[in-house]
Formats: sequence, C-alpha cells, structure tokens
Amino acid sequence: MSSRCEEVHSLQTARVYNMLRRLYVRNLAVIDEVEIEFAPHLNIITGETGAGKSILVGALGLVLGSRADVGMLRPGKDRAVVEAEFELEADHSVFDLLKEHDLEGEDNTLLLRREILASGRSRAFVNDIPVPASLLQEVSDRLVDLHGQHEHQTLLRPSTHIVYLDEFSGLREQVAEFSRLYRRIGDLQRELARLRQEEQTLHERRELFEFQLREIQAVNPSVEEEEELIREEQILSNVQRLQEETAFILSALYEGEGSALDAIAAAHRQLERLSEIDATFAKLAADLEQARVAVDEVAKSVLDYRAGIDADPARLEQVRGRLAEYTRLKKRYGASTEEVLRYRDKIAAQLGQFQSMSQQIESLETEIASLRERLADLSVELSEKRKAAAADLEKAVQVKLGELGMPGSVFQVVFREEEDPSGVVERQGIRYRTGPRGTDIVEFYISTNPGQDPRPLAKVASGGEISRVMLALKSVLAACDPVPTMIFDEIDMGVSGRVAQTVGRSLRELAK
Repeated sequence: MSSRCEEVHSLQTARVYNMLRRLYVRNLAVIDEVEIEFAPHLNIITGETGAGKSILVGALGLVLGSRADVGMLRPGKDRAVVEAEFELEADHSVFDLLKEHDLEGEDNTLLLRREILASGRSRAFVNDIPVPASLLQEVSDRLVDLHGQHEHQTLLRPSTHIVYLDEFSGLREQVAEFSRLYRRIGDLQRELARLRQEEQTLHERRELFEFQLREIQAVNPSVEEEEELIREEQILSNVQRLQEETAFILSALYEGEGSALDAIAAAHRQLERLSEIDATFAKLAADLEQARVAVDEVAKSVLDYRAGIDADPARLEQVRGRLAEYTRLKKRYGASTEEVLRYRDKIAAQLGQFQSMSQQIESLETEIASLRERLADLSVELSEKRKAAAADLEKAVQVKLGELGMPGSVFQVVFREEEDPSGVVERQGIRYRTGPRGTDIVEFYISTNPGQDPRPLAKVASGGEISRVMLALKSVLAACDPVPTMIFDEIDMGVSGRVAQTVGRSLRELAK
C-alpha cells in the first residue's frame, strides 16, 4: 500500500465486521425463493452458465437502488422481493445518514429492501421504512462497491479516468466544491443570457416607450379632469338654451303673473283661515309652507345659476381642444382614459425595469467574475493535488499489476488541458475547457511490454489486461476509501491459467 493510501486508510473506521450478512430473493426472474448467508472476508459464487449467478448480482443491484423493471418479476407472481442485511460497526458513517433521515434501526444491523409490483411500480425500504430509490442509492453507496461484469469496459472511456484518480486522491470534498461553483456559474450565466435577451428586446422598444410616455405625460390626463371637461363643454355649447329655459323656470316659479310661489302663498292663506275652523288644516298649512320654502330655494338656485351663465367662445374652444387631446390619446393607447393611464403605468414600469435590469446584469457579471476567479484558483489547486497523487497511484497500480501477472508494466497518468474560448476557467488571459471536475483532462496510459512507450489504455490493452487493470485500481482504491462490501461479477473474464490464479490470490488478499 502506498503512503498516501496508508494515510487515508488510517483515518477510516476499522471494518472487520462491516459486511453484507444476508441476501434474500423471492419471485425474481427464474428464482422462486433463495436466502444466502455470507461469511466474513471472501465469498465466491460459482456455477454453470445459466445457473442464475448474474440474477443474484442483478438482485443485489436492485436492492442497492438500480432501476427496477417489471420484466424482472417471476411470471405469475404479483410481487418480487429482494432484501439485503448488513452488519455494521456502531461508528460506521452510514448511521449519520440514517439519523439525518430518521431511518435508524434498533441495533447495528441495516436492512435494505426493494419490491417490484405487477402493476409496474417499485418500492424501496430502509429498515422497513419507505424511502425514495434515490435515497436507497445514497445509503448503499456507503456500503457496497458493485463491480458489474462489464464495468471494466468503463476504463475504455478516458472520461472516467479522472474519477478513479480523484477517488485515490481523496479530493471528494474539493471536487464537490468545484462542481457546486461550476453549476452555480452555469445557472448564473443562463440567467445572465436571459436578462440580456430581455434587455435587448426592451432596448429595441425603449425609444418607442419613451416617446409614448412623454406624449401621455405631456397631456397629463386624469379621469376627474376629463369628466369635468365634458360637463363644462356641455354647458358652454348650450348657453343660449340654458338661458332661455332657466328664464322660463324663473317666470313659472317666481317672477311671472300667476307664478307658483304666488299660487302657493294664496293657498297657504286660505289654509290658515280654515285652520281657525278645523285644526286639521293647520298641519296642511305647515306642509304647504315647507313646499313654498322649497320652491323658493329652487328659484333662487336657478337664478344664481342663470347669473353665472355667459357665452365664452374662447373658453369653449379651449375646452374642446383639451378634450381633443384626450381623444387622441384614447385612439392610440386605449378605449378609455382609464386604459390610457394603465398603459402609461405599464410602459413606465418596463422602462424602470430596463434600469433595474441593467443593474441586475451588472450584479450578475460581477458575481460570475468573482466565482470564475475562485474557480480558476480551485482548478489549479485540484490539478496540483492530482498530479501529486498521480505519482503514488502509478506506483501502487504498477505493483499490483506485477502481482496480477503483468510484471514490467508501466502505468502512467497523463494530464493535459485544452484551450476553449467559451471555457469558464481563465488563467493568464487563456480560457480552458472546463467541466464539473476542473480543467484537467486525465487519461491512463500503459505499456505491458518492457521498453515500449506507454500508450492510451483504451487503445492498447486486451480484454484480460483491462480486467486486471480494473482489479488493480479497485484494490488500490479500496485501501484508500474502503466500503464494507465489494462485489465482482465475472472479474476473471478474459483470463485463465496462471493469470487467473493471481487474480484469485489478489481477491483473497483484498478480502482480508
């Protein structure tokens, strides 16, 4: 084990009893019901092709959170069940996660269960408590490293190599921080692009809105003023008629011979005389007096109104001109003055939004610049730590490859960066292609023949060599970041004879 792994391993909880203790499967594929109890350290499941070994591995994947498919249900059954029971030490890190989600059990065992229903639904449980499949996956990630029979093929994809290196380097927290900032910048850049598009759209209409706002504000309309102008225009347009009609009213009520007031006065005198005979007429006389007072007030009001009526052609022209301004605004901006005012407020708000948007854009640009600066520093920090760890990984893998029958192999971790004008990270005026793990492009190189220069692993390694490189990596990574259980499905694929024996010995050593 390298010194780096010894350092990391010394911080890990002892895992003597941390293990998968029991697997129970019912009504899954060809399996009716089976229960397997595992012993500590190395367990091997063997059998002929078609015996169901891969189904067991599939069952494990299912209970660990992989995608459920109703086609996995045994024909004629309404429910498939897979349970995995783990025995763990009290201080295992998974218990912190269980406590966080109120999933704690009664002792140091942990029970995971997955069910597939005939309806096509699936259910997940942790300690008999229903949970989302995503949480089941999060729990299981701390318990099991499941190496499927084709997983070694991932080494043929260089994009996965940085993941293995980061696991070895112990950079999980730093990578998570970089990824968080990277995603945050992406979110902010999308928001910035949206605001700039809106700003451009608004900018194209800004001059029109400013012109319209000035035009409306120049008139300075109000509903109250319009109502008063309409009333005044009605009066000034009908001065002669008002004078004639009010003259008639005054004559009828007040001034003319036989006016209403004279008639009421005469009738009132008669009622007073009659009241001397019968008191009933006294009340009627009082009522008629009130009517006389009311008629008198009406007459005086009409008189005052008539005195204030004068033909004023200049004022009439002025009022009609002002009303014409209202009409012009309503033709352009709304069917009523209320609608004109609503439109005025709307474009004023949009113009105000333009100013606010400019401030938002400036604020976003400042925040993005600050985050990019932080991201650039982090990318350098990550790269330096990876390169320091890469030397240890190279030595550790080469030692393990020698043990796996590949003596003299040279394993290298090659770093490079690519310039990218649209890259997030910029250093010394150069932008680099950036991903959620930084700017490093990491690729594993290997030479299996002494004297031969290392070349990309994906281009030169055979199937058997790929399997052994994966096992070497798994062995080294397990020492650095152990999980209670590691499962290999057909790890011996592509190997035989003496090499197969060395693979077996390595697995036994790994299980100690």
